[in-house]
Formats: sequence, structure tokens, C-alpha cells
Amino acid sequence: MATHGRPDPRPARSRRRVTTPGRAAAGIGALAGVGGVVRWAAPASPLPPPTGPHPVGTTIVELEGPRTLPVQVWYPARAANGPGAPLFPASAGVARALAARYRIPAWTLRPIRRSRGTAIADATPAWTPADDGPVRGAVVISHGWLGFRTMHADLAEQLASEGWIVVAPDHVGGALAAQHPDGRVTGLEATLMPPDDAPDYRLRTAALVARYAEDLEAVVDAVAAGALSPLRPRADGVWLIGQSTGGGAATALAARDPRVRGVLGLDPWVQPVPSEARAALDVPMIAVRSGEWVGNGNDRLLTAMPTVELRAVPEARHADLTCLGYLSPVTRLVGLTTCDPRLPHDAALAAFADLVVR
Repeated sequence: MATHGRPDPRPARSRRRVTTPGRAAAGIGALAGVGGVVRWAAPASPLPPPTGPHPVGTTIVELEGPRTLPVQVWYPARAANGPGAPLFPASAGVARALAARYRIPAWTLRPIRRSRGTAIADATPAWTPADDGPVRGAVVISHGWLGFRTMHADLAEQLASEGWIVVAPDHVGGALAAQHPDGRVTGLEATLMPPDDAPDYRLRTAALVARYAEDLEAVVDAVAAGALSPLRPRADGVWLIGQSTGGGAATALAARDPRVRGVLGLDPWVQPVPSEARAALDVPMIAVRSGEWVGNGNDRLLTAMPTVELRAVPEARHADLTCLGYLSPVTRLVGLTTCDPRLPHDAALAAFADLVVR
């Protein structure tokens, strides 16, 4: 749990806790008992099928900025036939990182190695090189601390099917496993997130959110310039979606970048965002909070921001505001997620639909 009124942006299973031998044995025994269930219950295509009018394509590129960022793009396609692209191109590395970080037996996560989305790799875009850009606009998604770029692939695929270009970077250093197009995996820089009781906690968490915001700005620059080769989409305005640390970064960038038209925050961690930036935010923002974060110190800061509308999914924990609940039943068995993943999925999409008409 967080201390001093600070919400902990780390998913619950990643926080320090004391585990007795009896508790550990019971947990492992329970997982062993459901091993067969895990194997058949983790579908090869775990995400909800997109319901928009467009087939969905996806591609992975790298952007050079303050850091070399692996970036995934989802987009409306002319046609999309064949198997969906892997959700984890470097699947073995991601599974090992998830197992180690959340203290989950590695064998229980083997099924995610075959997990695929609906989007087809490198499908032909729905626009031609002569077009000005995407059908509706561009959305940039920023994952949280210990996340990765496909952490919100359910939202990305749905929005792309509705005509949006959706772009999500791996925040190298803050990503649990940043997956590069050539198969390399860059691991977490754990020292970027200080312990709760660190004397320089505020300084270091502000630096972390600022680092994420730098990454977002590099992506927005690329979108605005039509530089996401080979797609080269261009958009005059961008909407941001951010979860936890990514939500704080989206808030910080939106406060200073006129290209940002609105922000959807999923438990957006705004405490490390400078007070002057929070006060400067003048675009609409909808903050969808998990029940775990409602009423905390972060929530009180959001309430004081005049352009922010607060919504909540009371049944959800912090990690439920990602697609982890769809990926494997293990996430619920170990307490990482708790609710039906359709609840936060639908809440996020409804909030985004309301945001873009404001």
C-alpha cells in the first residue's frame, strides 16, 4: 500500500509484502490445481473483437528521441485477412518478466506466448499516400509503470476499427519489457521508481513522469509530421490516453502542448505533475478511476482541476484498468486483477466517446 496519502502506481502484486511459507504453499498449490484450467481457459485471441466498420492493421516501428522507442501503431485497414498479429512479439521475454515481477510461476504464463490480437500485421491502410491522414484522428496511449505498449491493445483495436490511428510506445526504462522490432527486449530500470520512504521521492517521481511525457511528445511530434514510416499518417490534433504514470505524463504534456485536444486518464497519477501544470490544463479530461484509487490523495488533486470529470469503476483495482484481465485467468487467481475485464473496457471506451465530442 502507498504511504503518506500517496497512491501506489505499481500493480498490487508488485508491491513489497511479507509472504509466510503457508501462504506461499497455498498459493502455489491453488495454481497447480488449476493448471489444466489455465491451459484451456487462456484463448489464443483473448481480446474482445472490435465492433467498428473497419478491419484493423498494425505495425511496429522505432522512433528516435530522448530514447529509442519501440512504437506500435494500430490503424483502419482496407482489408485484413489472416491470423492476428502476436500481442507479444518477444513473447518468451515478456512472460519471464511478468512471472518474475509478479511472483507468478512462469509455467502459468506460457499460454500468453501464443496470444494474438485481431489486428493483422502490416495490412494495407485504409487511406492512400495522397490522403491527408487517418479517417478520424490520432490517439496516443501511454502505459503505466511496469506496463508495456500492448497493455491497452483492447482499446487500440476497437478505436482503430472506428477509424482512428492509435499509437502506443514502450516507455523504455519504465516498461516491464520493451519489445523492439528486431526482437530485442529492454528490461525495466527499477531505480527510476523510488521507494515510498525515499527522501527524494517527490523529485524522482516527478522526473519519472517528465520522462514519460518526453516520450509522448516525441510520438506526438512524429504523428504531427506524418513521420510514422511506412504508414505516414498525419493528424492536426491528438487525443491522449494514459494509465497511472502514463496518465500523469498525458496530463503534463496536455498542459503545455496545444496539439493535444483531450485526455482520458485511467487512474491518472497526477501527484508528481507540477502544480502549475495541473493548473494550466485547459483541455477536457475524463479520469476513470478504479475503486482502489477513489478518495485517495491523488483523487483530491483531480477534483481540484476544473477541466476534469471524474468517473469510476468501483469493482476494479488499479491493474484492472489495463487489458491484463483479458490475457490470462491467472491474473485473477493471484489477485492482480479482480473484476470482469469488460467493465473497465466499456467504461474507458464510453469515456473516450464522450471526450471527443466536447
